[in-house]
Order: sequence, then C-alpha cells, then structure tokens
Amino acid sequence: MQVLNLAVCACSIILFLSVHQQLSHHRNGNATTTSSHTNTSIVSHHKKTKEQQRQKWSTNSKYERVQGIGFQIYTGGAPAYINVTHSDGTVTERPNPECHGLNSYGTMWTEEGDVIQCYIGDYDVEQDVKARLRIMKDAVEQAYHQAAENRDPSTLKVFIAPEFFWRGVNGAYEFVDEGPGDETICGPACQILKGLEDIVADWRFEDWFFLFGTITAHEPIRDDRIDYDSLFYNFAPVYRGYDPAKTDHKGKRFIAPKRYLSTSDFMTPQRNLDTSNWKELIENHESNTHQETTVINPIFTRGKYDIEMWIDYKDELDQRDYTLLEFGWLMIDGLSISLEICLDHQVKTALNAYTADMTTGRQTLIPSITDKGLEYVHIPTYQAQIGIVSSAGMTLVPESLALTQHGVIFLQDGLTNATNGEYWAHSGCEFGLQFQGGTEAITRRAFLSSTDVFFEHKTLDDVKDFDLYPDSNKDDDWIHNLAGSFSTKAYPPKLIIFDAVDIPDVLHD
Repeated sequence: MQVLNLAVCACSIILFLSVHQQLSHHRNGNATTTSSHTNTSIVSHHKKTKEQQRQKWSTNSKYERVQGIGFQIYTGGAPAYINVTHSDGTVTERPNPECHGLNSYGTMWTEEGDVIQCYIGDYDVEQDVKARLRIMKDAVEQAYHQAAENRDPSTLKVFIAPEFFWRGVNGAYEFVDEGPGDETICGPACQILKGLEDIVADWRFEDWFFLFGTITAHEPIRDDRIDYDSLFYNFAPVYRGYDPAKTDHKGKRFIAPKRYLSTSDFMTPQRNLDTSNWKELIENHESNTHQETTVINPIFTRGKYDIEMWIDYKDELDQRDYTLLEFGWLMIDGLSISLEICLDHQVKTALNAYTADMTTGRQTLIPSITDKGLEYVHIPTYQAQIGIVSSAGMTLVPESLALTQHGVIFLQDGLTNATNGEYWAHSGCEFGLQFQGGTEAITRRAFLSSTDVFFEHKTLDDVKDFDLYPDSNKDDDWIHNLAGSFSTKAYPPKLIIFDAVDIPDVLHD
C-alpha cells in the first residue's frame, strides 16, 4: 500500500511539473495568444458537449418520484395442526379449526422440512372470489388514504400484493374454456379480472400502477397421449390506474405469466401421501363432506408453468384488452420497468432478457404505456429505473437485479412479514449480502474504476406500516375479515408504505 501511494504521488508530481512547464511556455511570446484562443475553443466545446448531454439525461417521464406500497398478507397454506399451551405449561398439538370441514390437505416443503397444511377457501368459487376481492379493495383503499403523496401527480405510486393471493380452496382455480363471447370463458379468473378492472377505474388512481398478486389456475385436459391431466398457470394481473372521465382502459391492462415452477408453489395432495398417521388424524377430525379436488403438485411432471398456452388465449386476451408481458419488461410513461414473479427473479429472467436483447442487436419489443395509448418499443439500453417482484418465499437477489444507476426495486412476499432486513452470510448456499424477504425496497449504485468494479445496495429506511383493519375497539377485527379466505395463524395484514424517492435520470436514446 505504501509503495502504491508513493507511485501515485510520484505520478502526480510528474503530471504537475509537466503542466507547469506547458503553462510557463505559453506565457512567453506569441504562444500566449495562440494558446489562449485554443483553450477558449476547447472550453467552449466541452461546455457545449456537456450541455447536450444534460439535455439527454432525464427521467424521460412526467414522473419524478416513485413510492412503493406493499400489501403484506400471508398467502401460504394454513397449518393443519397448531400448538396449544395449557395452564400447567405443557404444550399439545390439536387440529387447526381453520381446516375443519375442508378436504384440501397436503404436504408443503419448507426450510424446516415437509409440513402438513390445508388450503383455505370457499367451495363456492364465486363467493371465494368475492371475499378476496373485498379484501383487496380494502387494501387499496387503505393504501390510498395512508400514502402521503397520493395526490402528487409527479409521483408514481406502485402497489404490490404477494404471490398466490388468488388461489382458492383447491390450490388453483379451474380455468374453463367455454367458447368465444362467453363472459365465463375462464371462469373465476375472469371474475377476478373484472373485479380488479372496477377498482383501478377511478380518478384517484390516475398515477398508480398495480400488481395485484398472482392468480393460480389449472386447465383440465383429457388426452390419453399426455401423462398429466391439467395445464397450470400462475400469472399476475397488472394495471395502470386511470380516470374514466378522461380516458378509457385500453393499453392499461396486462397479464404477467410466471415461468418457473417452484417446489413450494403447490402442496402434494393427501391422496398422494404415504404417511398413514397423518391420514388417520385427518380422518378422525374432519367431516370430509367434500370430495377431494385438490390439484396435483405439478412439480413432479414439469419445471415450468404452461406459459406456451397463453398464445392460444391471445384472442381472449385481445377481447378483454389485455396485453401479455412476455419478457418481464415494460415502459410506463417513459420509465423502464422490470417485473418478475418469485423464482423468475432468482433465475434472472429480466436481467437475462435484457442481456440477450443487447447481444442479439436489440430486436425485442416490449409494451409501452403512454398518454397516446399502447405501443411497442425496444428494451432501452439502460436497465430498469424501477423493479417490481411479487413472491411467496423469495427475497431480492443482488446478482439478479437489472437496475440502472440509482434504480429502485420493490418486493412483496406472502410468507413473511419482515420489512427490509439484511445481513451478511459467510458460508453455505448463502454468501455475501442477503435480504430477509417480506416487504423490501432497495436501491443500487455501481462503482467503476481502473482497478475495481462493485455494486452498493441500500435499503430504504423511511417506511411506515398501517394495519389493514385498524379497528381499535375490536382486536380480532382482522381475523373476522380474513376468516375463510386466508389463514390467520401467521400475522395480521398490513400496508407497508415507503417514502417516495427520486426516479433516476437516464441517458435515453
């Protein structure tokens, strides 16, 4: 280090002597006039060049700031058994009353090993969707009233709900094709979409962007040539809010399919369990009034969701004015946005799409929302100014980020209620900076020198949380509102609202 410092110091002295000699030379004779003219020209040129560059550096949008709003609600399965502490201090296990009367048991892989759970929901699918829509609307209303910058037209508000918010008692809604022109063409999925469309068509949400969690659906197929009986979909309904008095919904509705299937996306149904004692306990405590219709765990037959089938539904999407987000990228009023669902983030879906597009000569087109409507543009040469991740059991991965300088990314998870925790891991599968999941917001900054390249990641610390159901006169108000739709054995639902931050300027094309 001392040798390096001496070398740098020596170079500085030599550079200083060289410049001093040149300046001394130009002060003598005719050289002074010539040098003065030349230096003025160079300075003028540099000023002009910098001014041109400044004109090209901007957010490229009417939005100057972004505010992340996470809907923190547990979307995992309910534990089949819960611990009960008695007056003498002993702890025993008893069946979870949330699962009583249901026949939707299965095993779920967790970090602690396999556990037995049940899916929560109403066997009347229409009622099940109505209850979840009511909860989502409550969350949006609470977010609007608590977001400090909800009326600032220069701040884009980004609302994110976790993966598997829309799943139902069987683990996936049935995706039914009943022919063109029928409002029930996709069954409960279309009921969900229609309800969400009504929420965002409101003048209050003109400067809002919504990712409403994900819908899990399966489509039964009857073909002896195929070794499984359903196709599986996991997709996020994504919307740009708008004022119906000023414009319409066209170009503001999107479907973002998840690509990669995780081991914990579905439970293995009880009909496939070999553990006889679990079966015995379930049979002893449950009425089994419903025949089991829990979907299979598709992880055993495939590694990806059946996203190719979305092409077959393009006509249906067009009829409802929905646009498919195929590459994890879109533009919103000139802002570059990456959007990923859970495992897709870990496997670098957005980053890989960006890199591949740059490598192949920028031939990929992505949707772009503007005041003029929807158009298709190239993925920009800069990376995402804003990143969005919806997950259930996933944390942000520094190596997967596709953020431009000073870009910000928001994640909302459905299995933990942590907020912006981070730690350093020194061994095992986790190594380096790790985030704890839950509700996260992180900015990235890159440093590049002749000797080193590294990235700095900082969590946003200015954040507030609000109870979704803050009725102080009724401590179990939230339990009453979630009962029958989500398990209440984990944590109460909240809105996590970050203070708005500046959207980074970019050198746009």
